[in-house]
Amino acid sequence: MASVSEGRALGAPDGKGKLTGWHVLGMLGAFFGVMFVANGFLVYYAIGTFSGTVTNSSYQASQQYNIYIAAARAQQLRDWHVEADATRAADGTVAIRIDARDANNVPVSGVDFHATLQRPTSRAEDRPVDLKQVLGETGIYTGTALSVPAGQWTLVVDADTDVTPANDADRPALRPGSAGNTPHLFESEHRLIFK
Repeated sequence: MASVSEGRALGAPDGKGKLTGWHVLGMLGAFFGVMFVANGFLVYYAIGTFSGTVTNSSYQASQQYNIYIAAARAQQLRDWHVEADATRAADGTVAIRIDARDANNVPVSGVDFHATLQRPTSRAEDRPVDLKQVLGETGIYTGTALSVPAGQWTLVVDADTDVTPANDADRPALRPGSAGNTPHLFESEHRLIFK
């Protein structure tokens, strides 16, 4: 008759490879420990890269919604075309050149153009660029941004009149007390990738 000798578990010769409750507890602890550390890194980097709010007051922004819709319609009626070109040098300097023309392909003048280089996901790295009209070339504006890292950027070009208030006749007026948040005479976005 065969008997099982003491000190040996069935299916585990010499007692090696035996799975105990302590082993399972250790594996579960290691698994959840790795998950906890990974989630901690993700939360840390998510909070560290969030630039904050896009608007200070959603309510105030909603009150101006119809004004911005009217400004967009006025911009469509104006039918301006702005071609933008941006070139990045090895030192991180970006040269921006825009060519602005109206619906009749006449160069746009008497307008104050501005540009902003923005990261698509964060406003913390925004680079405002002051554009100046090139002497002797109507409708051509240039500017320079410094220390622009490589990567994906959005060039936002906007314009406001700078000659007389009469030039703003086709721009919708905001209510009193909301100055500084006026819709632009013109605004466009251009996607860029710098290497």
